[in-house]
Amino acid sequence: MRSTAATWALVTGLLPLLVSLFGNTVTTHLGTEAIEATASGVTSGAWAPVFVALSLVFVSNAALLTVCAITGVRGIRETANGVTRGRPLAVSGLAAGAVNLVLLVAGLVISISGLSTVLA
Repeated sequence: MRSTAATWALVTGLLPLLVSLFGNTVTTHLGTEAIEATASGVTSGAWAPVFVALSLVFVSNAALLTVCAITGVRGIRETANGVTRGRPLAVSGLAAGAVNLVLLVAGLVISISGLSTVLA
């Protein structure tokens, strides 16, 4: 019998990468539109969609990484007896979640430093 928590740990450990890739694509497109709007003289609300998209990416990744940590620990606990299989899935999920957490923080630092001229 395989641990479903371990499987979900792997899934939720890998999903933040996809969310970040999709979110960065959308945010880049919205940022390009905001730059064009700002250049044409629109200053009110031009950057709001960019910040909303960044917030959504951050919140969804934080939620996925929280679920990853919970299910990863549960998966390791369930597979400790040796009868239930799936310990490598739980460990891989936790490792992927840790890597995605580092990438999330680095991406936020890069995004915010890139938008420092708008925030100033």
